[in-house]
Amino acid sequence: RAVTMALWRAKDKPPVELVVANLGRNFMELSRSDFQILNVLKEHQCTNYQDSMTLQEIIPELPFSRVTAYKRLKKLCDMGYTAKGCQAEQADTYYILEKGIRAADIKDMTELES
Repeated sequence: RAVTMALWRAKDKPPVELVVANLGRNFMELSRSDFQILNVLKEHQCTNYQDSMTLQEIIPELPFSRVTAYKRLKKLCDMGYTAKGCQAEQADTYYILEKGIRAADIKDMTELES
């Protein structure tokens, strides 16, 4: 099921609408940084509790700081796009969930209209 959202309304005109695929209401809150993290996890096939990556392993593949990566991963976990995997020594690991894989597969807004 798709969700239609009114984006804005010009004077005396109907609202412009955007159809968002069934990824949940938080999809539009994903930033470019979030997509970069999802793509790293997907490319490394980190898709379950055991096959996951530490923050230290993810950082070299991202164009932003460790702090930003940590905050984004925490946000993605809270939103249900990623999850924490098994401990690697004393570090947390992360993997991408099905919802994150679907989001990472979207390349442009026209794909949301199905």
